[in-house]
Amino acid sequence: MDDALYSDLATKRKKSLTAAYATAAVSLSELAARNNPVTANEIIAAFNLDLRKILDGESPAQIAAGILALEGQLDQLRPLAAPDQIRQLPVMRDLYARLASPLLRLLAESEHWPDDLGAMESWKAMWKEALRVGVEEELYVWQNHSLEQ
Repeated sequence: MDDALYSDLATKRKKSLTAAYATAAVSLSELAARNNPVTANEIIAAFNLDLRKILDGESPAQIAAGILALEGQLDQLRPLAAPDQIRQLPVMRDLYARLASPLLRLLAESEHWPDDLGAMESWKAMWKEALRVGVEEELYVWQNHSLEQ
């Protein structure tokens, strides 16, 4: 009976989320280096892990480089997945679509930015934030996807 209590739902979700993270012990590059068949769940868990690492990037260039590296790693892993699971794998087109709106909005606003070098650091911070928003949205989608499995 206690398992059905409404107040326990948050605790159960945290446990599920923790369990999903625990399966992501390796990154996409580590999975690819093994050169063994992989499941969609393994790729999704590693993808989530790598997205969280990308969010730790200290500059827009580091975040962008991490995103581009993800694309190559997913391309390496796709042939190692079972043919019936390929449609379940993340595709970079979705991440790029999530990045488009915040980046385009920021670019449109940049028309009104000052041209002095003192503003450069705040510009970098705004670009980093725009990239972070898109990556976090993608991470949210795939974390929820791995919990549904």
